[in-house]
Amino acid sequence: ALSKGEGSAFSRDVSEDDADGARRALVAAARKWQAEASDLPGGHPLVEADPLKLVEDYLDRTHMAVDMDAEGWKPGTKWSLDRATPLPKRLRERCREAGERSPFMSLCD
Repeated sequence: ALSKGEGSAFSRDVSEDDADGARRALVAAARKWQAEASDLPGGHPLVEADPLKLVEDYLDRTHMAVDMDAEGWKPGTKWSLDRATPLPKRLRERCREAGERSPFMSLCD
């Protein structure tokens, strides 16, 4: 999914350098997440996964979610988060809803 030269028709509008930069940034973010997740109590099973595989899975899942939510969407319309997975009870107890402009749904202490 992230090989050089692969992509949708949109990829014609993106230079190879830009695509490579985006690919490197996403993989770096995956590695950073893995480092942070490895410090969580109990760790996380994906800390040993190939970072590129994490990025591919993330892009596949978010692409599906955007496709499902995009029908009827217009600029200024809030995204529906009805199908978002709720936090487990132990996290809900120490978290609060993030602000509307936050990239996160919840902020936890």
